[in-house]
Amino acid sequence: MKLNDKRVVFKRIAAVREILKNEISANARGGKYASGLASEGFAGGYLMALDDVEAALTHGLPSDHRGYWYRATEAMIRKGRTNGNEQD
Repeated sequence: MKLNDKRVVFKRIAAVREILKNEISANARGGKYASGLASEGFAGGYLMALDDVEAALTHGLPSDHRGYWYRATEAMIRKGRTNGNEQD
């Protein structure tokens, strides 16, 4: 992916992130999109997914909101399957 392409993707992610944040905050007022999504927690999940995409594009790994990657890496280190330096 070219640098210019990444910039476009990041700008679009930022735009979608702002829309979702606005809709999440508008949920109490019956926001058009969030009112249908937030009842199942989807709006926050979409924000986390955007963070994962942005992190993956930036450094190749998804973000670690709930510590899944950390715990998985620690378990693999304990079992001797990795030294923990996979990002290098």
